Amino acid sequence: MEFKGKLKLCTQTGHPKSLVPIFYVLHTLARFVSPFDMLELVHWILFNLSNSPSALSVGFFIAGGAFETLSSYCQQPITTRLLYDAFWEIKDKDFVATQFENVYLQICGCATSLELDSAYFSLLKAINIAYRGKYMQQDSHILPLSIEMLKVISSTPIEIVSHCIYRTNMIKAKLVYVLAEISPLHMSMFGQLFSRILEEKLASNEELLMLLPVALSFLNSAAIKYGNQSSKHFQSITSIYSSILFDGFLNKRIYDCEDIFQVENYDNFSSFSMEELLGFVNDSLLGKALNILRHYFSSNKDSVKMKKRIQVFDAISPHFDRHDKLLDCDVNDISSYSVNELLNLINRVVFNITFSRMLIFPLGNNWDNSSHKNGSSKVDVARIRFINILVSSWHLIVKNFSSTFGNDGKRMGMENFSRLLKFLEDFILRNLFELLTGMPNGIERMDSCHFLEQLMTATLLYRYNDPNTVQILRNIIISLPEVEGFSALGIQLVISHSQFAPTIKSLSRSSSISQFGVVLKPMSSVLRSFVFPSNDRNATGGASLETLEIIKLLSSLFHLHRCGFEPGKDLGINCKDLMSLLLSSYNATLSESDVEIYNLMREIESFDGSEIMAEMDYLWGNAALKIREDLSSDKKINFEEFECRRSKFREVLPVDPKLCAMTVLYFPFDRTASGQDEFKNKLEVQRYDPSFILRFSIHSLLMGYIEPLEFAGLGLLAVAFVSISSPDDGIRKLGYEALGSFKDCLEKCQKKKTVKRLQLLLTYLQNGIEESWQRIPSVIAIFVAELSFILLDPSHNNYSTMTKLLLQSRRANMKSIPLFHNLFRSSTLNFKGERLWILRLLYAGLNLEDDSRIYIRNSVHESLLSFYSSPLSDKESQELILQLLKKSVKLHKMARYLIEHCGLLSWLSSILAFFSGWTCLGQKKAALARLTIAIEIINEVISSRSITEWLQNFALEQLSELSSHIYKLLVDFMELLEANVDLVKSILQILLSTLKISQKRKIYQPHLTLSVDSLNKLCEAAKVYSNGRYNTSELALKVVLMSTPQMGIFNLHGKKLWEFVSWAVSTALQSDSSQPFSINLSDEDRKEDSLLSKLLRWITASVIFERVPSISDTLDPTIALETSNLETLVSLFQSIERRHGGDCEEKLADIILYLQQLLGINCKVLPSVVAALHFLLPSNASKFPGSDSFLGHETHGLSLCSMIRCAPEANPGWRWSYYQPWKNLTAELSDLEKLEELHACQSLIVLFSTVLRRKSFNFHVLSIQNVENSGVFKWERSLLEVE
Repeated sequence: MEFKGKLKLCTQTGHPKSLVPIFYVLHTLARFVSPFDMLELVHWILFNLSNSPSALSVGFFIAGGAFETLSSYCQQPITTRLLYDAFWEIKDKDFVATQFENVYLQICGCATSLELDSAYFSLLKAINIAYRGKYMQQDSHILPLSIEMLKVISSTPIEIVSHCIYRTNMIKAKLVYVLAEISPLHMSMFGQLFSRILEEKLASNEELLMLLPVALSFLNSAAIKYGNQSSKHFQSITSIYSSILFDGFLNKRIYDCEDIFQVENYDNFSSFSMEELLGFVNDSLLGKALNILRHYFSSNKDSVKMKKRIQVFDAISPHFDRHDKLLDCDVNDISSYSVNELLNLINRVVFNITFSRMLIFPLGNNWDNSSHKNGSSKVDVARIRFINILVSSWHLIVKNFSSTFGNDGKRMGMENFSRLLKFLEDFILRNLFELLTGMPNGIERMDSCHFLEQLMTATLLYRYNDPNTVQILRNIIISLPEVEGFSALGIQLVISHSQFAPTIKSLSRSSSISQFGVVLKPMSSVLRSFVFPSNDRNATGGASLETLEIIKLLSSLFHLHRCGFEPGKDLGINCKDLMSLLLSSYNATLSESDVEIYNLMREIESFDGSEIMAEMDYLWGNAALKIREDLSSDKKINFEEFECRRSKFREVLPVDPKLCAMTVLYFPFDRTASGQDEFKNKLEVQRYDPSFILRFSIHSLLMGYIEPLEFAGLGLLAVAFVSISSPDDGIRKLGYEALGSFKDCLEKCQKKKTVKRLQLLLTYLQNGIEESWQRIPSVIAIFVAELSFILLDPSHNNYSTMTKLLLQSRRANMKSIPLFHNLFRSSTLNFKGERLWILRLLYAGLNLEDDSRIYIRNSVHESLLSFYSSPLSDKESQELILQLLKKSVKLHKMARYLIEHCGLLSWLSSILAFFSGWTCLGQKKAALARLTIAIEIINEVISSRSITEWLQNFALEQLSELSSHIYKLLVDFMELLEANVDLVKSILQILLSTLKISQKRKIYQPHLTLSVDSLNKLCEAAKVYSNGRYNTSELALKVVLMSTPQMGIFNLHGKKLWEFVSWAVSTALQSDSSQPFSINLSDEDRKEDSLLSKLLRWITASVIFERVPSISDTLDPTIALETSNLETLVSLFQSIERRHGGDCEEKLADIILYLQQLLGINCKVLPSVVAALHFLLPSNASKFPGSDSFLGHETHGLSLCSMIRCAPEANPGWRWSYYQPWKNLTAELSDLEKLEELHACQSLIVLFSTVLRRKSFNFHVLSIQNVENSGVFKWERSLLEVE
């Protein structure tokens, strides 16, 4: 009150100085005052002191601060907002929305009448609230306010557009941009006025550059509205802007208006990630200028001659003598830059690089000059100069700023400084890589060796520990033709680096076994080491990414040198020392680091032409390190003497029997002996690399270092057995060679019982093999591998059984599972142990499609399924059976068999029903592990396309029954599942896939449907499961939208309906806003509906279903026939009785209008939106303040409805589709008719928005009269009528 009195006094006396102290206090305490109280103050100022320009300026300033605070308030999490509500004593949100509307429309009136920049600046801050709301989550607490604010912003007087673009400035240009982004009507108005400005040349180049962002948005919206015809209608826009930019660069005037291109919105950054920075560049004025130029070049491919392109390139690119000009600054000054200065530098560099590529690489990265033969030499010179500039600029950055950036960037924080410069560095390097990969012959025209040497030297010197930089360097080297002398130089540079040896040594880890040497007591069983592995896609075997990239780089260089110029030429390095270093850091496993080291060692041996690994007895890790230390010490060891060498070998023998057992149980069937494959270790289980360990086995047997019984006890014989089941010929041959060497050694041993049994085992297997290098089933291979351990331990429970089998069976039956029925149905005292043993064998032995035949032939799975539910089944056996089923469904042939012939889905359904029937929480927790496996099995089954097609045609009922049990688990056992988010996601994925399959069925086939009540329970469960984890809610919303819209949405009365739709809107908004940024979207990506669009279609369809009778809900087919013949909305509205259901329908109308406003021009179902709003609004709208304007347009409204096709949902042939709207191909319109329909829909939405506004004011707002009087619709129609 004191401020009001002081302000009023100042305006009367004309002495504003007395206001300064209290105004300063108000400004200081503004963040503690409710923005709505501030807006109330502004309303008072604008209403009572409208004749005082100084008072109005104060009001606009206060309003701007209030809008900023309100924007910050809307972006806070709900817990913080509730604290603000309590602090500010906010109780009535309707009053808050009214206050916002009141002040906003008052400022609009002042802006258009007084032309004050402070008014426009205040409006900009207000509109930014709605603009940011399109890209942030809206929970049920803030959603009503967001709806009302967007409704107000969309009703902005259309005259604002003309006031903003004539005699524009940066504030007005930004205002019209965000307003046009929000409202398609204001965007169309801008297009009409802007076309007139360009035609009559009413704006300067500087003003046009300010309007470039909104001009680009208009072009994008025109492409959606007019399709391919937009480029023809608005080609003048891109031509004028390209001319301005070209002339500006040629005449050095483009940066005269430097303030226009400055960016200041760095406060919006949250992580300074690559995606965020790319989005920042694209949203800047320079980034939008690039997009305008892309439009121009795509529609005028041959209009810009190469000569002019080179001239513009010469103007923006520095000559070769000063490469730091690309950075447009002294590189030494960058460390003192502020955030804003560095961002602007990055923005300019990205623009210069991208624009240069557009100019001199018109075919993308292709160096083909066939379309520019006359100037091909000049083009090549420009391209090579550009590449040299990129290399030198990148070199300047990496040279002057280390990867850690020391103490640089004190003014902004070292971490953000590093991220920004790393982005610039990576951007330059990636552009360099993309250009070089497209120049198959261009490298010959460059000083290639010096160029690559510069890249290599700078990378090793300044970015040795940066894996991304090393990876790009390696890709560049691989993609280019071999340059004479470079690979040898590169190898020398890498090996001579001071950090190379320490880097390789860092891979060495201590042995997992307790001691070196031969194991005295062998393992008694490989199946006792049984574990269930999990995927670990990021496993690197303890190696850092930096180390892996260095190894890959060196391996690539050796490969290029071996295959390129002068193979075999001396490199000036000691290959044996290098191999010794690598072997001492090698662990012989399938970790990524070990696989890369092994590939490198094979490359070195291929280059050197020797067998260095054999000379070092294939010893690895600490064993190789000990040998290396002995060689370098003063000890004099004669390694040429066999006994001494054998003794030392046995002393340091590094074989771990446990790793051999893991290798047998989880043999890598996708590993090849050549090592040429891109092998990826998908399991976290540590295993030996069979390609290496088999060579080690063969060498140790041939040299006589290991005795045959020791060989078997270590597990090397078991590895050899299982390797002959590998699909790779090379691995199998190594396995057969190892077995042959073992047999030869065995024959030379003393005739002990154990030796004879092992010979009997070899004979048993050999007699079953019918072809050379035959691949045997893996279950047979693992069986004989297990026997190689059992035969060494007479105390083993199965020793007598296995001995008896070998004595009675002459040969292994490759089409049967040995002892399956005997052990699975055992009646001995050890029946449980024998059953578990055979179950483990079955699990370990099912690995490839060929193995499926044996299991099917022996009816293995039928026996397991029937046993699972029997009284004899125990928990351990049940878990093994489920794990075997999980492994089985990963094999296509076995999965089809289980689904089509074994009734797997019905069986799983009974398991889930049994689980749901338990009432004791303790029982459920105990069975949760088995439930998880069952869910994983179902997910694996429905991920197969061929299986889902079969289910779609023949067995959806089974999947539907299964889904009903899963749904019950999801909504009824939230306390049990709440902590297991991955399981919840899997359950939701099953529901989603089932509904997707159901949606693809023929209309006469049964479908899976979820009632509105079921969907609401799913929504409530999703809220519980989400708890900050967003993906759960997104999946749940997709399940809702995949289900067919149902009648009865209004059965969710009042609060339930609001909570349901607000949760859906909030989730859809967050999903769409979290999509990664991409500059170039493919056509398929653009066609994909956003979740917001799907949600709008789903809600409108539900409303129309509720109002329009169809065949499904009436016994009289003539009613449905009548709806199928309806052509326009008029006929639909006249045939359906209108009724009003209360506040819940009004809220639903608000939501539909809100979603339509968020989508803007991307809304694809405007006729359905209009129909749904009509049905939801009351038949007697007089209860709404300000509704007279709506009722007064009843005749005009009917005329507009006659131009709109009937909502497709009223057609009996309509079907819901999650992916895209249903189209009635029999009611296609011409382009002009489509445009008239769009105009009619937009006009009716303006009318509906007027009805839904909470209060009427005397201020001039957007109305249908304004739109029609502006002539914007007539102008748009004229564009099509000209054709």
